Amino acid sequence: MNEPASPSIPVRIPATERAVVASGSARWAQSPAPGIERMVLDLAGNEKGRLTAFMRFAPGTCYPEHEHAGGEEILVLAGALVDERGPHRAGTYLRNGPGSRHSPAAPSGCTVFIKLRQFAAGDVGSRLVDATRMRWSRGRIAQASVMPLHAWGTELTRLVHWRAGIGGAPVQHPGGAEILVLDGDFTDEHGHYAPGTWMRLPGGCWHRPRAGRRGVLAWVKTGHLPAPASELDKTERVAEATA
Repeated sequence: MNEPASPSIPVRIPATERAVVASGSARWAQSPAPGIERMVLDLAGNEKGRLTAFMRFAPGTCYPEHEHAGGEEILVLAGALVDERGPHRAGTYLRNGPGSRHSPAAPSGCTVFIKLRQFAAGDVGSRLVDATRMRWSRGRIAQASVMPLHAWGTELTRLVHWRAGIGGAPVQHPGGAEILVLDGDFTDEHGHYAPGTWMRLPGGCWHRPRAGRRGVLAWVKTGHLPAPASELDKTERVAEATA
């Protein structure tokens, strides 16, 4: 899993609109905590609102113990994040439920993708998945593999791998989608998406993704975003989003 390349301006586009932060278009900035930089991808409200970001911990950094008021979701991209449960190396997916506490540290440094205060109502559990030890399952389309990470109601979070060149058919996301490109790349009718690119697609949105020459590995969350009012009445039939 690749660390984002120096990927700005935080996205303040409403969740009912398409948003993309391309790798290389954003800047690291010092966070309120010493030794920790962050690259904000999506921010709603102030420091206590919804936040999606990359965070980079300098070697030896220790973040003070804190409570997760609205939940915390982490994917370790590089290095190792350490807390009371032990070291979490690259490829580890963590969910710290609302009300949970920890004091993470990075003795050797690390980079993570993090989402704060975005747990669905009723989804209060914590979870730890070491993706490097999990098995891939066959996807619903040829030459695709999926690794489930979490499911709650209509919300699904998983790793998705498409082999080189597959795709191109229209794919719809009835409940919206978030995609973080981890390795390889893909294109659609709107552009090209390299490792470190994050995108958010509103409910009802559709596109024609196609994996690049090296295939694509992505973290994908679906079923958690609202549809724009203009999309609710559309009856255009396109393929439902799958791996």
